[in-house]
Amino acid sequence: MCWDFGSAEEASNQTFDAAIDFLSMNANNEDLDLLEAAHADAPPARQPKIQGAIVSILARTNLDAALSRVVEAQVDKVEPKLVDLLFSDPQSIPTAAATLCVSAKSETVRLRAVKMLYERGGLSLDVAQVLLTDSNHEVRLFAAEGLRKLGVELDGEQLKKALQIVKPNAALGLFSRSETDSTYYDRYQTNRLLELDLPNLRERAAVAGVFDGDELSALYSKYGAKVIGEIRAGLKDRFKSHFEAKVQAGLTAGYISPETLERVRKLEDFARGRLTNAALASLCKLSRADDTTLVRSLLDGGGIDANADVIRYLGKHGDWSDVDRIKALGQDQRVSLFETRTKLPDEKAEAILLIGKERIIDVLVLDAPNDIRLCIAKKLPRRAIRDLRDEVLLTHLKDQHDEFRIVFSLRCVESLPRGRVAKLLDRYVDSTEHRFYNTIHWLDLGASMPNIVVKAIAAKALVQH
Repeated sequence: MCWDFGSAEEASNQTFDAAIDFLSMNANNEDLDLLEAAHADAPPARQPKIQGAIVSILARTNLDAALSRVVEAQVDKVEPKLVDLLFSDPQSIPTAAATLCVSAKSETVRLRAVKMLYERGGLSLDVAQVLLTDSNHEVRLFAAEGLRKLGVELDGEQLKKALQIVKPNAALGLFSRSETDSTYYDRYQTNRLLELDLPNLRERAAVAGVFDGDELSALYSKYGAKVIGEIRAGLKDRFKSHFEAKVQAGLTAGYISPETLERVRKLEDFARGRLTNAALASLCKLSRADDTTLVRSLLDGGGIDANADVIRYLGKHGDWSDVDRIKALGQDQRVSLFETRTKLPDEKAEAILLIGKERIIDVLVLDAPNDIRLCIAKKLPRRAIRDLRDEVLLTHLKDQHDEFRIVFSLRCVESLPRGRVAKLLDRYVDSTEHRFYNTIHWLDLGASMPNIVVKAIAAKALVQH
């Protein structure tokens, strides 16, 4: 018999968190004094949790006060579900309150506030100019778009300074070079192209020469249904014929010389790959079932980035043979100097569950990266969890990956009747195999407390994982 006592302190923290979570979901204004006193006496590490509970209570009773509290108390970490609650009814938030929120310490609150102000035309000139230097570059993008709406056109250098992210590559030491992430600058430029009608986009693509990826990407995105034949034709050879035609046109017109042709050829794979990814995303967004063969052939040929539209397409029109394709998309892809990760695990999990809805047990034992497995555990339908045999549930309650095990424990507590949770706990504790304290902690909670309380605490705890 082997126990894992390494998480005892973690379990103590979870008990504290569970109590605060319960208060944040069930307390009312009469309990605010209790929480205020607890916040004053709590160590710094616990204060943000209590502060969040106070904001959560206020959000249900006095939205203006909740938003003011977030700003005045400089609450740094605001849970996504709480942010959704705070901004769930934009019509109830005065422009003055939203403007106050652009000075919040929480980036997610600032972003939601500036997005709301931009959409309602309430972003003032002074505020937009200040937000051009915000630490969050998506906030900066809304500020730049807001300035344009107000008639202030930033020049190229101003836009690059505001929207490009430049960081040195520390790995190169004294000889480091900076790497530039142009994601938000490119989005700004794309927005300008998307404002054009079809003839003007065609004209812009024609004069762009060989490197017409931005223009064609905008055209395919905005007018995909009208040019679907062109998209399919380009994808069949990954825009090889298109590129060759553009090169020949450039040589004939003289803007490509024999001397520059070699440099153009060196950029061919990059240009065609970028256009292929954009065209494939547009094709998948149209969601035509008869494109599955073309989509699969492109994925099997490699070089396709993880993209939400492609993943959703496979989830809707694919079968079990596409699960490996979904997993492989963007796996270990280097996004930039700043981030390397398996992209879009949430979307991948959703697509895999759609494909595997009749074989959930196979979905649970997939050899997949942990971030995808974790999202699968979070998204499993409650009915699917209830339909699994206890032996299967117990296997996953002993999973070696800590986060997966905690989430799966919480989903069992959230989804199963109290009596069944109690039986699982008994079998888990009586087992001679390795057991984990955090699993016992959550099963014990589910077996000992009323269902309505347990489900509320489990739902809140799942937000943390």
